Amino acid sequence: MRLARLAVVAAAAFAVVCTTGCGDKKRFIGTWELDVSGLQSQLQQGGTYSMSMTFKQDGTGSMDMKQTIVQQMPQSHSERFDWKLKKGKLVLSVPSQGVTQEFGYKFSEQGGLTLTSGQGGQGQSMRFTRAK
Repeated sequence: MRLARLAVVAAAAFAVVCTTGCGDKKRFIGTWELDVSGLQSQLQQGGTYSMSMTFKQDGTGSMDMKQTIVQQMPQSHSERFDWKLKKGKLVLSVPSQGVTQEFGYKFSEQGGLTLTSGQGGQGQSMRFTRAK
């Protein structure tokens, strides 16, 4: 009887953990595009910037950035990263740069994603929409 009760408690604990952590991991899977509307004032007049991040189920991903500055050749850069969710944070590691950074994250009801860097979610925020 004690073993059955322990199994029920363990199953309930797993369900709680999975609904808060496993569900979020599934929500990340796919390609997200940075909403650059808030960055327009930082771009040179006539310049453009785009960034997309692709999260794969296996914990790897890629980031693609493109920038165009007036009267210059467009620049693009791609970077591979590893990712995981840890204690309510998104942890991104870029092996080629030797950098690991944590982000707070929040999914909106409209299907958007906001990542916030810095301590306690008080840093810079970036809004993403799911790529079509």
